[in-house]
Amino acid sequence: MHTALCTFDEKARAEQAVDNLVTAGFPRHDVHIEHKQLSAEADANDRFDGMEREVALGRKVVASFGNFFSRLFGRNDEPHVDTYGRHVERGGYVVVVDTSEPGEAERARRMLSDWQAGDLNVVHRPQQPPLREIVANRQGTATTDDKPL
Repeated sequence: MHTALCTFDEKARAEQAVDNLVTAGFPRHDVHIEHKQLSAEADANDRFDGMEREVALGRKVVASFGNFFSRLFGRNDEPHVDTYGRHVERGGYVVVVDTSEPGEAERARRMLSDWQAGDLNVVHRPQQPPLREIVANRQGTATTDDKPL
């Protein structure tokens, strides 16, 4: 796999970049935005309220940011794990585009550069599973192509 990654500080910019990539022909299941989702991960019946809840859930959620990038790159010591994990931890958005062709990853990089993305990289991940599998496994669903099973 060849993966283009970049950072955005604003959700709207990240979403616009994703829409642009999909419009340009990148399959939607190969494009992902990684960001904080404390409220989505919290249980509605959680016994914590306010700051207690944020602190208790925050540690679990922050740890998951690094785990996502560790699974993506296959190693905890990959420098990009820390770079992108910290960006998400600070509330930023990381756009990830997966392709099987190096030329397509470079095309994604150029498009993201046009959106003035930060920390823009293309990484060759030869032994790692596709992005769509990592996202599906984290969400507890299996997929074939772009359809949930």
